[in-house]
Amino acid sequence: SDEFLCVLPATDSQGSEVFLRRAEGALRSSAGLRELTVDLGLATYRPEADLDALLVEAEKDMERKRTGATLGTS
Repeated sequence: SDEFLCVLPATDSQGSEVFLRRAEGALRSSAGLRELTVDLGLATYRPEADLDALLVEAEKDMERKRTGATLGTS
């Protein structure tokens, strides 16, 4: 499977969620991509966090969304 990272400068977490919903909708509505499985995760940059921690946060968010878990249960 392929993984992609989108950096959304000057975008808060609410704006990022809107972006994720729009991206997912666009991918699902594209005729050539209807069979595509898309899992999306969100992480918010903090100056004290390194890139690896940011990616781990996004992976955890993606897994929570995939399993329907709530924050703090994974």
